[in-house]
Amino acid sequence: MVPIILNTPIQHHEDIPDEAVWTPADSGHFSISSAWKIIRKKHAKDLINTFIWHKNFPFKVSFFIWRALRGKFPTNEKLANFGIESANCYCCHRPWRDEIDHILIAWNFANHIWKIHAALIRIEHSSTTLRCFLMNWRSIQYSNEIHKLLNQALPIFICWNLWKNRCSVKYGGKQSSIGKVFAKHLIFKDMIQLLITVFPYLQWSSSWKEVITMIEKYRHEIKVIPICWEKPTEGVYKLNTYGSALTNPGKIGGGGILRDDQGNMVYAYAIPLGFGSNNKIEMQAATHGVNWCLQHGYRKIILEVNSELLSKWLNHNSSPPWQIQQHMQELLAISLSISNANIPSAKLIAQLIIYLNGVIDKISFNIFTLIINYLGHLKEVIFRKKMGMQNFRRKRLRRIKQPP
Repeated sequence: MVPIILNTPIQHHEDIPDEAVWTPADSGHFSISSAWKIIRKKHAKDLINTFIWHKNFPFKVSFFIWRALRGKFPTNEKLANFGIESANCYCCHRPWRDEIDHILIAWNFANHIWKIHAALIRIEHSSTTLRCFLMNWRSIQYSNEIHKLLNQALPIFICWNLWKNRCSVKYGGKQSSIGKVFAKHLIFKDMIQLLITVFPYLQWSSSWKEVITMIEKYRHEIKVIPICWEKPTEGVYKLNTYGSALTNPGKIGGGGILRDDQGNMVYAYAIPLGFGSNNKIEMQAATHGVNWCLQHGYRKIILEVNSELLSKWLNHNSSPPWQIQQHMQELLAISLSISNANIPSAKLIAQLIIYLNGVIDKISFNIFTLIINYLGHLKEVIFRKKMGMQNFRRKRLRRIKQPP
């Protein structure tokens, strides 16, 4: 314990009073919820839970699948544990077959229903356990958010209607009927009701085939944002910085470019910075650039960052997490020593930085090859920005547009 305390870096500032920091919370302040997260025992996350639970699914349907996956129904394999004699399957009247995987996946009636719907969306059907079956549907490729929702909801609604069919036979004295499950469009009705709830602004057909065709043709709306690098006033330099992480947290790298009032490049850098989060690298990339300007006599600068959070922290509109407050204090101290330092609100900046958005992740691994391969393109981008030429950033929205 003593070596850990001695090796803990402490930044002393006479003007800043000492305060206690509650490390489990990013804010540094104690809360009941953060304390509860420490003492509670967490189980490993089960990926299938993200598939069976959806805010727009009827709760009873998701809860049914959750129980089925955990064997919480009075089927033969469970009743046998209580010494109750096993009953014949109420679907096919075979002995010893009243089990979840048989009811929902394997028996002829269920298998026929699955093949019909698998053919509609052009995927292969194979009988397996319920868990493996749902995970296979989870891995199906999708072209848009509606297609993703279809792949997620359809197998769950099929299982739900198969179970209702089984219960109507066992408890209601009725007969299993494909017409009841499929011909009466019970599955289709459940699916259409979900689509109307999630995407109320779209028109839906009354035919399964037409709905599937429509879903495959739908595309997301694209928002186009014009971007133009604005020259600073005479005698002022502009520093644009950007940081990126392979994962958050993960390996990080940052970069930036300093230009004069004519758009001429004065200095550019791209640096690997080890391991950290997106917020940390944004701050370190800006700190490196501002520090370089101070050391080389460039005191009239405008700093433009590509992080809204960093902009708010620098403008004191919000407080950064306690883990990076040391880096924030360092950046603020450097900024205060530079005359005319200005931190504008976050905005889309020069095309060079947008370009780095795609390639800066590789900086930590092969910086020299990166610079050589993209040097010509970077020169072209800088020249275009110097001439005041606009560029455009395309952003895919969640909203779906009607096909032409």
